[in-house]
Amino acid sequence: MAETREQRSIVVGAFEDRHQADTAISDLRQAGFREDQIVVEEEARSGGGSESHRTTVTITAEGRYDEATAILRRHGAYDLQLTAHASRTAEGARIAVREEELQAHKQSVETGEVRVRKEVVTEHRSLEVPVQREEVVIERHAPTGEPGASDIRPGEELRIPVRKEQVTVEKRPVVKEEVTVGKRVVQGTEQVGGEVHREEVRVESEGDVDVREGEPKQK
Repeated sequence: MAETREQRSIVVGAFEDRHQADTAISDLRQAGFREDQIVVEEEARSGGGSESHRTTVTITAEGRYDEATAILRRHGAYDLQLTAHASRTAEGARIAVREEELQAHKQSVETGEVRVRKEVVTEHRSLEVPVQREEVVIERHAPTGEPGASDIRPGEELRIPVRKEQVTVEKRPVVKEEVTVGKRVVQGTEQVGGEVHREEVRVESEGDVDVREGEPKQK
């Protein structure tokens, strides 16, 4: 029975050059193929004393088989295969089921900076200082008649100096404190996430067939 266009839904192309594969994948995305339609696999092969790498690109075309095939061929893909709905009799065949995992990578990035500088701030302060001053005390007494009393003639005057303490203010800088600037590492946690894809094997049967699934074997 001839295959229909709808049956040809998966296209597989192999590349020896990873750059060609990346260019083809970029064109597939620009053409509107979604990420979940494109599967990329890397395979290392040894032969003749050297190791080579092969990149396989599998596309779920969903009715766009010819367009996907043309893009892969344009960028040098070979071994284009039609794998959708292909029936094989392979008793005991092993099917690899893949699942994407999230891997977190850390890098140090600058998030800001702290600047430390000194500024002069002017403020008013006052001190209370005890000072002394002289006062002239005038006392009047009755005459005692004792010798030695001073006498001044009319028109003369007696000068008595009067003193007091005068306060002057002197300023001088003194060290009040020291500031140490440093850094420390603080341990924390961040939650990151993303969408991952995983493969599932679907088992379909036709007719009178019993299908039993065994328990997964532990490695």
